[in-house]
Amino acid sequence: GAATHRQITDAMLMTKLLLVTFLATASALKVAGGPVVPQPAVKPSSMSTALQLRGGGMVDQGVWLKAASAFFGLYGVGFLLAP
Repeated sequence: GAATHRQITDAMLMTKLLLVTFLATASALKVAGGPVVPQPAVKPSSMSTALQLRGGGMVDQGVWLKAASAFFGLYGVGFLLAP
């Protein structure tokens, strides 16, 4: 009766579950091709990237030194004149 029908249903369900498990395992183990060898990425130099970020162009070292010296010098004067 009902108990025999349930045993058959459980056995069929278990068989189907095992079949799906084996098929999934077999497809997971299948290798599509040979090993993938990573290619080194060609990166632009950090200097050209920095220049593109700032809008291009280089600042002369002498101009940069004079501007930085003036800025920090006036910064120090501001500290001396502060109450």
